[in-house]
Amino acid sequence: MKSNEFLMELKRLNIVTFTVSEASALLKKNQAYTSLYLHRLSKSGSIYCILRGVYAVSGSDIWAIASSLYNPSYVTAIGALYLHGLADQMPSRITVFNSRKSHIFNIKTPDGMYEIRFVKTSASRIYGYVSEQGIVVAEPEKAIIDMLYMPDLAPVHYVTDALSNLLGKNGQEHVNKLVEYALLMGSERLLKRLGYVLDTVGYDIHDRIRDKINKRYEPFHKQAGRRIRSGS
Repeated sequence: MKSNEFLMELKRLNIVTFTVSEASALLKKNQAYTSLYLHRLSKSGSIYCILRGVYAVSGSDIWAIASSLYNPSYVTAIGALYLHGLADQMPSRITVFNSRKSHIFNIKTPDGMYEIRFVKTSASRIYGYVSEQGIVVAEPEKAIIDMLYMPDLAPVHYVTDALSNLLGKNGQEHVNKLVEYALLMGSERLLKRLGYVLDTVGYDIHDRIRDKINKRYEPFHKQAGRRIRSGS
């Protein structure tokens, strides 16, 4: 297969990143031949190696790369808020939820070096995302839920700032989705955190979740500097 035909096939299949094994299957060649083929193609600048044995198509968006390395997976936390216009600055670390592994990769692209944190979670918690221009990204509500579920992903002010911006229009509709997504996570701590942050912006959901929690929600921090634990 000629290099232009191979690249066109990748585009047709919407493939952003691929392994040597996956390329071998497309080329119908053994891995030794494929490795040499990809090395030559990378020398031409059409593709580049981002991890050992993993390549990306040149010109691919870092967000698309991050959300395509594992399947299923999606960009969440501050990165998702940034993509939805709910955070002002691109985060220094891109967070991706997936059901396979937890790991931090430093990926070098022609545009620079990026740190991507992959967070493993159960398959039942992989939901609430959309695909936009090749990027698989959490909906704003799911990004907020993920950040409340794992508070170490970002300071709480990112959540409250995003909520203030998100709830400015059709606020109750967004609150309904937040509650729906939070209930699907199956975490009492998460429900208490959501109840607290929504209360700070004028929405009381206690009646909707009181049968799921053992007492009324509480602030994140009972004392300055105290960190709260993530999880169910």
